Amino acid sequence: MTNRRAVQGGILLALLMAAFGLVARLQILFGGLARPHATNIFFRLYALYESPFLLVIALLAIVTALAMIGRQRAPVTGDSWLDRRSAPNTIAVMLLAATVFVVTVLVTHFVLHDYAFSMDEFSADFQARLFARGTYEAALPSFWRPFAFGLTPVFIDFSTASGTWHSVYLPVYSLMKAPFIALGQPTLLNPLSAGLSIVAIAFVARRLWPNERLRPWLAIALLATSSEFIVTSGSAYSMPAHLLLNLVWLWLYLRGDDRSWLAALVVGGLALGLHNPFPHALFVAPFLVRVLRDRRWKRVASAAVVYGIASVLWFFWLRLAYSPAAGGGLLSVFGTPTLQVLWLHAINVSLLFTWQAPIFGLLVVVALLQPRKLETPLIDLAWGVLLTLAFYMFFPSTQGHGWGYRYAYQVLGSLALLAAAGAGPLREALGRRRADLLLAASFVVTVVLLLPLRLTDTERFVRPFAAGAEFLRTRPADVLIVHGDSIWYGRDLVRNDPFLQGQPVIVQASVLTPLGRVLLERQYPGRVMEVKDSELLRLGMTLWASHQF
Repeated sequence: MTNRRAVQGGILLALLMAAFGLVARLQILFGGLARPHATNIFFRLYALYESPFLLVIALLAIVTALAMIGRQRAPVTGDSWLDRRSAPNTIAVMLLAATVFVVTVLVTHFVLHDYAFSMDEFSADFQARLFARGTYEAALPSFWRPFAFGLTPVFIDFSTASGTWHSVYLPVYSLMKAPFIALGQPTLLNPLSAGLSIVAIAFVARRLWPNERLRPWLAIALLATSSEFIVTSGSAYSMPAHLLLNLVWLWLYLRGDDRSWLAALVVGGLALGLHNPFPHALFVAPFLVRVLRDRRWKRVASAAVVYGIASVLWFFWLRLAYSPAAGGGLLSVFGTPTLQVLWLHAINVSLLFTWQAPIFGLLVVVALLQPRKLETPLIDLAWGVLLTLAFYMFFPSTQGHGWGYRYAYQVLGSLALLAAAGAGPLREALGRRRADLLLAASFVVTVVLLLPLRLTDTERFVRPFAAGAEFLRTRPADVLIVHGDSIWYGRDLVRNDPFLQGQPVIVQASVLTPLGRVLLERQYPGRVMEVKDSELLRLGMTLWASHQF
């Protein structure tokens, strides 16, 4: 396929994705999916905030098409100012990494309010607090065990047999976070991971394009200006660690020597146990197939041993974490794709366009449409991206909470590298000066307009939930009886410390019997407080749709 045809394909897909997203938003609104009910936060976020970003994607595609037409009518030759830039040196990369670290720390505090917004985030923090105290699980005091169902947070497993509780997820991310908790800085891990990811992608880009200037800078800039990267790096999700370890694995793999290969396998074994095994497994699979096809038998054997041991270890950990009471089994969340699931998956993919610089998705498509022009590692990265997207078609639920498409977050680095590879065909099709002006405009619009808008939207949405949690944490009581019946995601208000320390113990009112309440009042006379939904609604929390008038 010619460069021109590839760019035309990228323009067409960007326009189709923008049009689909706008239509899907209307379907969400008219179908009532955006009304606050059940666990539909994914659809509500999409309906509230995606329209302007979809329109920017469409506008960028139209401008690119016009630039291509202009190239035909009045060809422009000669070097662009980008061709005269120096390659990214160590000092420049470190300064950018430090900037990303500072920005994401600010996002943590001022946008996300130091709040673990989703219960996935809280669960990882819960387990990290256990590890910080040198234990895998905590025993619930005997008095509280009859109340366990009413005070156990989502994604935390309580064993009635042993009276202990722990997270249901794999442990490595929580192990990484535990030292930060012990040092009193629980929110620094993800910003640090973000800064290190910038360093890692710079090292990878140098390996891929050692004699180039533009493409390494583009890969770094495309990742650093991603709204998904910035916001999620300020969160408490495990995804930033997935991205970092995947990039470190790739850098070690590209080094080519045996020691780096063994180090990559160790990193990979840890990455399988970060949170769940799929993010790394899908990323690494094409590279392992490549090693097998190249008949590098020593490496095949070592990979089989290390990944085999890691897989068995983490499988048994999951079996331990999921008690029989949890039900469903480890594979119960997967199903056969339906038309509705395909529609949902297309919405997910549209988020990969809208949460990055406007030119990002178009560049990725251009690169993917010309696989023969890609370096071998980039081909394997492309397969990892496609495997990741295809795999989650068998996951029929939405991602729930999340900024951008978080199930594909671990391949953001892959996408940034592929997008950088797509810049060459774009410059050939449009002319270097026009293409570079388009690239520069895309970054300026992202930094000046789109990223601030994303941060504003995110802060506005998170603020009431964070305020509700802070309100509960600071009540002058030992026990809080919380209703949450009429509040959207009211069940998530139950967020108890694993050792029931540092804040009031929160008990869900709907599962508290009259006798249970009497027992609480006897045990904590004058220190039991009931929190009504009206108090939380005054903080901005949202009513269930069925309670709205």
